[in-house]
Amino acid sequence: MDILIIGGGPGGYVAAIAAAQRGARVTLVEKDLLGGACLNRGCIPTKAILHSANLFHQAKDFAALGIVIPPPRLDFAAVMQRKDAVANQLRKGVAFLLDKAGVTVLRGEARFLSRGEAAVRTAEGERTLPAQNVIIATGSEPCDLPFARCDGKRILHSDHALALDSLPQSLVIIGGGVIGCEFAQAFARMGVRVTMLELLPALLGTMDADQSALMRRVLEKDGVDIRLSCGVDAVTDTGAGVETRFTQGGAQQSVSADKALIATGRKPVTGGLDAQAAGVALDARGAIPVDATCRTNVEGIYAIGDVTGGVQLAHAASHQGVVAVENLLGARKEFDARIIPYCVYTSPELASMGYTQAQAEEAGYAIRTGLFPVSANGRSLIEGARDGFSKVVADSADGAILGLHLAGPNATEMISLFGSVLKFEATAEDLADIIFAHPTVSEIIHESILDIDKKAIHKALRK
Repeated sequence: MDILIIGGGPGGYVAAIAAAQRGARVTLVEKDLLGGACLNRGCIPTKAILHSANLFHQAKDFAALGIVIPPPRLDFAAVMQRKDAVANQLRKGVAFLLDKAGVTVLRGEARFLSRGEAAVRTAEGERTLPAQNVIIATGSEPCDLPFARCDGKRILHSDHALALDSLPQSLVIIGGGVIGCEFAQAFARMGVRVTMLELLPALLGTMDADQSALMRRVLEKDGVDIRLSCGVDAVTDTGAGVETRFTQGGAQQSVSADKALIATGRKPVTGGLDAQAAGVALDARGAIPVDATCRTNVEGIYAIGDVTGGVQLAHAASHQGVVAVENLLGARKEFDARIIPYCVYTSPELASMGYTQAQAEEAGYAIRTGLFPVSANGRSLIEGARDGFSKVVADSADGAILGLHLAGPNATEMISLFGSVLKFEATAEDLADIIFAHPTVSEIIHESILDIDKKAIHKALRK
C-alpha cells in the first residue's frame, strides 16, 4: 500500500516509520523542519531553556549541599545555543530514522487536488502524487489575540520567545496555561520581572485544583506577579515597550513591560491544504474532526495530532499516528484518550492522568482521595524538593482508580506507566500490594494509595 503523510512532526514522522515497518510504501511531505513544532519550536527547546533556568536557580543554593562555587552568572546566548544544538541533533536523528526505514521525504507544501490526488510544491517545482491513503499531520501554530498581532518585536508568541537574542528586563505573559507557566518560571528564574494575566480564576485550568494551587504558590515564590480572573482589553506597542490594559474585579488596570508574550493557545494548520478538494470536512475552528480510529469523514483519509483540534500533545499525536497506520492497513484500533499523560515541566514537575477530583465528581462518581506530600519523602528531601504531592482519585464503590495527579521531582517520568492502571481497571487494593523501591520519589504514589483508606505509613493520622 502507498501512504501519503502530510506533515513531519511527532505525529507524521512516527506514522511514517510505523507504516514503513509494516511494509507500506510511504511518502512524507514536510514544508519546514522535520520534527515539527514540538522538536523545533515547542517541547524540546522549551524544556532545554527550562533546564538551564532551573539549574541556574538551584546553583544559588549549592552551598547548602556542600558545594562552594563563585556566584553563578547566566550566559543567555549560551543557553540558546545549547537549546538549538539539542534540537539540531534530534532533528538529524529523525531524518536518519526515516531514511533507514525507507521513507521518501519530500520538502515542500502539499495540497489536495481531488479525492485521489495531491500536489506538492517543492523548490524544484510542483509534482503530483496519488492520495488514496492519506494521514494529515499538519499540526498547529500559535494564536494571536484579535487586538494584539504578534510581530516578534515587542509582542511575541512562543515561537518568538524561543528565538530571543537577549533577555528582556520585564515581560507580561497573557495566559496561565502550560505554555504560560513554563515560560513564566523560565524567565523569572533567569532574572526577568514577570507579570502573568489569566482570564480564569486559576492557573492550569484543566489540571487538578491542588496542582493549580501549588503552581501558583511556586511561581509567586519565583517572583511572578499573577493576576487571575482578569480580561485583557488591549496590548499596545508604545515604541519603548508594551502597555497591557486589563480588567480585574470591575476595575481597569494596566501593566508596562519590555515585551508581551501571548500564550493563549494554538490553532490547527489547515490553510493551504485545500482539504475540501478531497471532501475532508473542517469545523468552525479550521480543525479536522476525526473518530476514535483517527479517520476523517472520508474513507482512507486520516488526521492526527493538533490539526484535529483535540489534545495538543506530541505523545498523543505520535500514538494517533500508529493508530491511523494500523487502521489504514486493515486493523481496528482506537485511540484511548483516558490514558494520555498531561505534563508541565516546571519545577516542581506536574503530571496527571485520568479524572481530576472535580471531573470525577462531575461524572457522578462518589469518590475517595489519597494524598501524600513530597516533604515526607526521603529521596525528595535528598534532592532538596519540598513542594509537591501524589494525589489519587478512586471510586468509593469498588476502589477502582480513576486518576493520578503528581507534583514533584520526576513526576513526568513516573506518570506514563499509570496508563496500565487505568487501562486494566486496577483498584486501590491491587496497587497497595505493589512494592516500591526505597529511597525513590515514586514511594509518594504508594503512600497516597494507602492514604485512600487512611493507612499511609509515613503520614500521621488525625485523631
